Amino acid sequence: MLEIKNLGITYPQDGYPSGRTILRDFDLILESGSLCLLQGKNGSGKTSLLAALCNVIPQHKFAIRPGTITLNGLELQAIPLSRIFHHLAFLRTQMHFFFPSVEAEIVYPLENKGFEPDRIRAELARLKRWKLKELMSKNPRQLSGGEQKRVQLAIIDAIDAPIILLDEPSLGLSESSTDLLIDWLYEQKHRGKIIIMAEHRTALAALADLTLNLDGA
Repeated sequence: MLEIKNLGITYPQDGYPSGRTILRDFDLILESGSLCLLQGKNGSGKTSLLAALCNVIPQHKFAIRPGTITLNGLELQAIPLSRIFHHLAFLRTQMHFFFPSVEAEIVYPLENKGFEPDRIRAELARLKRWKLKELMSKNPRQLSGGEQKRVQLAIIDAIDAPIILLDEPSLGLSESSTDLLIDWLYEQKHRGKIIIMAEHRTALAALADLTLNLDGA
């Protein structure tokens, strides 16, 4: 169970004596196997909320963030960014790649999890659903937007964390790739994952067990 209590996000900003508050006293409880859809206008706090849940805020991007975030009693806000992938995976709209090949990008988190080479090969075979075979040796920075998004999704799949955070996951995807994403989301829900997703496509929104509109939150 994921439990969020009294979460707030306030950015220091010139012209605001106390800072610019994006979110205040936000509470949410999600059981295993549930998908929460975030909706709201641009600037309503969808991306900020996802960033706060995975500790990008305040550990990488500074903001005042009161409140608690617990997963089955474990306080996630105390975990450093370098270790948070054991508990959650975050797909961001801004794609960042660090290695010269798609395969290296996917293998890196598996090595961080301590997988042996045989296990890594098995995991790469499991990820064939994302249709990356012909892209494995290519530089991810040189791929199309849709191909890069499939690489991102494969990395999230490989991390296999209990919580999945998705910021506009269908952005840039073709219809066929969006179908792959929908099938994968159904599977993750069935496996008991907790998913929090900001998304506008109706086909994905239909997967939601709970919809939250952050306008005026």
